[in-house]
Amino acid sequence: MENPFEYLAERLSLIDAKLDYLTQAQTTRLADNTDDEILDVAQAATLLKYSKRTIYGKAEQGIIPSFKKDSRRYFVKSDLLTWIKTGKVKSDDDIITKVDQLLTSKRRRS
Repeated sequence: MENPFEYLAERLSLIDAKLDYLTQAQTTRLADNTDDEILDVAQAATLLKYSKRTIYGKAEQGIIPSFKKDSRRYFVKSDLLTWIKTGKVKSDDDIITKVDQLLTSKRRRS
């Protein structure tokens, strides 16, 4: 028969390994969800490098994605990052390709 203390030591070691795994998985999951963080106006202003006044104005005009709750304005970090990326300046090649696609599609309709 196995020594009960050795058995307990093995079980504790297994529990410790599983706990380490769960802790690591939780840390990774939290790191992956940082873009879904809810920001207030000051945090959004810091992220976008705009003044708070500019953030309020752009949000009221619907230029940047936001939502209101109890008369306060909030932003989702991932939405703001996507909004920034959509403002990417297109190269001449990108513009020419898009124009060619539009002209080609209009010719097919005619």
